[in-house]
Amino acid sequence: PEVQLSDDEKKYFADLVSKLRGTDWKAMTINEVISETAKASSLGSKKGFQALYKILINRTAGPRLGAFLESMDKDFVIGRLTEASN
Repeated sequence: PEVQLSDDEKKYFADLVSKLRGTDWKAMTINEVISETAKASSLGSKKGFQALYKILINRTAGPRLGAFLESMDKDFVIGRLTEASN
């Protein structure tokens, strides 16, 4: 979906891309990486998760993110995050 993203969200997605590339594609691990990256970003945890939902399903909330992303192709998710970070 076409969405407006802040510079902080774009940086957060770029940071996620670098961390998720080498991550074991399991729900628990994905969720930990997302949570740690969001907390370390200027967005914080809640807004970090909301930003991901926004670029994936055009909503601010949704299914458990780790399990949801695990069910998707890793390359697709990395590609979507890369696109959103630009």
